[in-house]
Amino acid sequence: MASSVIVIGSFPMIFLGLTSWSFQVRYAWYIIFIILFQFGWAAVQISHLALMPNLTQNSEERAKLNTYRYSELDALREEYKEPEICQGNPIRNPNWNFPFGLKMYGMLVLSNILPYILVWLVLGIAGGSGNQTVVLIGVGIGTVFTIVFHMLTPERVHSANNPFSISADGRKNFRIQDWFTKLQFYQTAVLYMASRLFCNLVQSFINLYLQITLHMPAESVAIIPLVIFLSGFFSTFLIERSNEALGRVVTFTIGGVLGMTASVWVSLGVASENFQYQVYTIAVLYGYSTTAVVVTALNLTADLIGKQEHTGGFVYGFMSFTDKLASGIAIWIIEYCVPYCSNSGDYVPLPLIGGNRMASCESVENYYRKSLALGAGSALLLALSALATIHFSRNMSPSDPQRYREILQVSPIEGASRDLIPLEMNQEEYV
Repeated sequence: MASSVIVIGSFPMIFLGLTSWSFQVRYAWYIIFIILFQFGWAAVQISHLALMPNLTQNSEERAKLNTYRYSELDALREEYKEPEICQGNPIRNPNWNFPFGLKMYGMLVLSNILPYILVWLVLGIAGGSGNQTVVLIGVGIGTVFTIVFHMLTPERVHSANNPFSISADGRKNFRIQDWFTKLQFYQTAVLYMASRLFCNLVQSFINLYLQITLHMPAESVAIIPLVIFLSGFFSTFLIERSNEALGRVVTFTIGGVLGMTASVWVSLGVASENFQYQVYTIAVLYGYSTTAVVVTALNLTADLIGKQEHTGGFVYGFMSFTDKLASGIAIWIIEYCVPYCSNSGDYVPLPLIGGNRMASCESVENYYRKSLALGAGSALLLALSALATIHFSRNMSPSDPQRYREILQVSPIEGASRDLIPLEMNQEEYV
């Protein structure tokens, strides 16, 4: 609740014009409220993600919950299958309304589409620069749903005698600091960080690529990202089936290959009327890829947590920290190295820190093309490499389960996905 209040109060402050203020004062103002917003947003996101390990300890159901965060239609379709979905799991807590929870996750679809529609209406139809209008409308709608969520979603209460109990079978408690001794924890952290870095780089630089490199009209900054999201939305149906039929590794790899294809396409493209139409195909590929890798990374993180749901908040927090740290550093480096356009009146990026790096406007245009292609592609390569280490660790395991745990330093976590345990061992033997 406190984090939601911070987000609601800080986000509109970031979009105030403050044109009459000095540069130093504006700089300090934006830094303060950006830090507050990022703190609040991270806390809200981590708390929301940490709900899933508490809802179910079954890896397939956690995968569905992660997918429902991207797809409302599947949530509504599955609403009438509660006995089948929840069978044998603690979701049947009478204090939790499972179908309502699915609807809440599915509302992410509307929350992502609405800003693009608002931007398109303001920039495309109204022809204005109403960033503040878009922000205020979005924050207002978000505030209403935040209030509804906190009023209608009961919080699960742990046992007063043992608030960190895992189960009643007397197993030894798993402490937060124990995660730092597990190799798979770091492997999954790199996978999650790289997946989110890929998604963040695409979202951050696609608009600069459209306007500075391809010289597309202003409304493209709403239309193309909307195409990316709609592609990701419809791909959730395929991703869910792919996870069930092919597994996490294959699903992630397919998304990675499509993302690499889009990045190569961007690197080879040139500004032309014909290529502007090809951008829509690139957007579709990026949409599927970002959704596939992020959803699968979340699924693998939930699988890693297993029944140690009392540490779920810490695990997601650590993953989010690595994601934001890597994204912040990567974006800062890219913007720090931007060559300044020597021709006044042309496309000139806002300077951040550094000296004069004068260059032709053509160099600036090519810079954002290379930044999007190489940045997103490199992040995907890192993610695929991390996935390969997890897959390799699984396949290199000896026949002795105890020896496998000693090599990988992976705790025997119940409910883990078979993608994270040796092929030659069944889950019962591993646990």
